[in-house]
Amino acid sequence: MGVGENTGIHIDVCVPFYLYESCPQRMYITKIIFRHYMKVIRHCKTKYGAKITMTFVGSEKDISKNFVRDNFEGEPYTHCTYHEFDQKNSEPAGDKPTFYNMLTEKFRFSYKKSMEKQPHISLLAGSNDYISLNFFEQLIDEYDPNKKQLFGVSNFYKGKNLSCVEKYVDNKVSKSFWYTGKFSPPRDILHYAAGIIGFNNVLYKTHYDILHNSLISFDEAAMELHVRALPDVHQFFSKNVFFVNIKSSNRSEITQWDDMFQHTVSERLHPETFDNETKEYFKTEYTDFVSRIQEEDADDKDANDKDNVE
Repeated sequence: MGVGENTGIHIDVCVPFYLYESCPQRMYITKIIFRHYMKVIRHCKTKYGAKITMTFVGSEKDISKNFVRDNFEGEPYTHCTYHEFDQKNSEPAGDKPTFYNMLTEKFRFSYKKSMEKQPHISLLAGSNDYISLNFFEQLIDEYDPNKKQLFGVSNFYKGKNLSCVEKYVDNKVSKSFWYTGKFSPPRDILHYAAGIIGFNNVLYKTHYDILHNSLISFDEAAMELHVRALPDVHQFFSKNVFFVNIKSSNRSEITQWDDMFQHTVSERLHPETFDNETKEYFKTEYTDFVSRIQEEDADDKDANDKDNVE
């Protein structure tokens, strides 16, 4: 398939999120991600005639619903829907099995609401994961209505895709590291580096029952392994894509910054070793993204200072 054949394609991105009773860091990170998706919607519509819609799934009633209304603005807002899911105050700092079971149910609920829109591709993304624009461009190009397709961001060895973890503390990106997206045994057989995962409508409709009753899970790695083991599944491999997982220093993280940092030492990447092509897209979109975090931080601070004065 090619871009010319896939004009008018519909991709829905479902984003389950939780703001932890209006935790300022979590709210700010999620707002940054929302702004990126507004850019994705506009870009894909203008360049490809593609339709990108959003399915937001919150769990704090008016706090969540109003947050989407206030931070997903303008014309892109008409492309989003909001749904409430009761996660019964379950969070990572509590009982782990209970939290994981809840998260699995929230993911299944999110995919179901996403697929009710009948998109060609349905994706589930983390609310603190920035997925680079060229990922969506490649999806548009690679969608094939004659195949059962599984989509995600491949690791470094499957297409020079870069994975970054940013630590957001005290209103700034304080630390970061890049790694290959490859995991330690026994998870080293994974091809995807997390951040986002999904299916095309052919795969989804063919295997609806097993997906919703068994395979869709809080564990993206388990999802990948089980789904790609289904008959005739074609796995998408991206190229020169990066995703950024933004960590905050509060109870909202399933995997803490320190755990990520300690367990990726052998798979660390250093920007100075990137080839010229990788350096080029690294210094454009990624650098723009980090600088925009700082600029929007400053804008928000100025606005708050003005409100306080008034």
